[in-house]
Amino acid sequence: MSAIYIHIPFCRKACTYCDFHFVTNLGQIPVMRDAIKQEIMLRKGYFPDNDKNIRTIYFGGGTPSVLTPEEIQELINTIYNHFHVKKESIEEITLECNPEDLTKEYIRKLKEETDINRISIGIQSFVERDLLWMQRGHAHIEIQDIIRNCRESGFNNITVDLILGIPGLSEEEWENNLKKAISLNVEHLSVYALTMEPKTALAHQVKKQIVRMPDEEVFDKQFFLAHQLLCDAGYEHYELSNYAKPGFRSIHNRSYWKGVFYLGVGPSAHSFNGMERSWNVSNNARYTEALKQMKTAVEETEILSLENRYNEYIMTHLRIAEGLDTEYIKQSFGINIFSTCGEKIDEMITRNYLIREGTRLKPTLSGWMVSDYLASELFLG
Repeated sequence: MSAIYIHIPFCRKACTYCDFHFVTNLGQIPVMRDAIKQEIMLRKGYFPDNDKNIRTIYFGGGTPSVLTPEEIQELINTIYNHFHVKKESIEEITLECNPEDLTKEYIRKLKEETDINRISIGIQSFVERDLLWMQRGHAHIEIQDIIRNCRESGFNNITVDLILGIPGLSEEEWENNLKKAISLNVEHLSVYALTMEPKTALAHQVKKQIVRMPDEEVFDKQFFLAHQLLCDAGYEHYELSNYAKPGFRSIHNRSYWKGVFYLGVGPSAHSFNGMERSWNVSNNARYTEALKQMKTAVEETEILSLENRYNEYIMTHLRIAEGLDTEYIKQSFGINIFSTCGEKIDEMITRNYLIREGTRLKPTLSGWMVSDYLASELFLG
């Protein structure tokens, strides 16, 4: 199985927490669209003898919904034509959308004119104060109407996201956010913790003490409440930040956690083919110029050592409910994890961070909260 990720580095407005390389000059969309199309064509050999195993396409990062349905399908067709993959073999094609882009007409055209079969809607919060602070443009939009329009157009795989740890968000407001999200009856929900990335407005506000980030206890309470309410509502908590109704786990996102090969196109997009990882330049002008000259925009490639691949397996699999497969570790990396980390594992089990089921070591809810710590303790090197 392989996956393709398409990064569209445009936002209608610079968000408080967005990475610095997103741009708001929407007049540059045709240039970027053509560059991305060119990169797809140039990298058609990335999956040697494996094109037919492409199962997912994901339009994400920035605001892919700034593209017209016609432009979206043009990029999808470019993948079909140059990777020799048939439409019927693709299981999931996701489009990330801002709520304000999802007019009834846009949704209808997405369904009728594109092969998109999964819609991801960036809600973040139902609290108007939070949306204004984050400079989001959907403070006065009825999300319920958008979901209804998606259903009426024929979309039956919808995911929405919420952000926990927003400064000033009370426990009651967070609970209301969760209950409103549950009432939408969507197939999938993502609950991400607000992170402070460098060179963002949020980082500047925190540095100047204009904004104070919540302490760890607040993050923990909001995380546990999300788990309780969403699981009680019938969602499976299958990955640290993701919940799904039975049968609707994200195929594409699980590719990253399962070590599936993927190709990323667009500025700053990462790619992985099992033995090496590469990433594109993040600067939009440098990216488009490289593609204009028929060159790839890969900035750097890292050959992954056995140690790198083992550590990456540990890190990603401590995020998913299935956890670590100790027999797979032995067969793939030649490492008996109980010999190398036996005492640490015993302590993690005693502290209720891990549970052992057959050949698997699965993170508990408490273990998910300290997954970075657990991974660091089990890393090689």
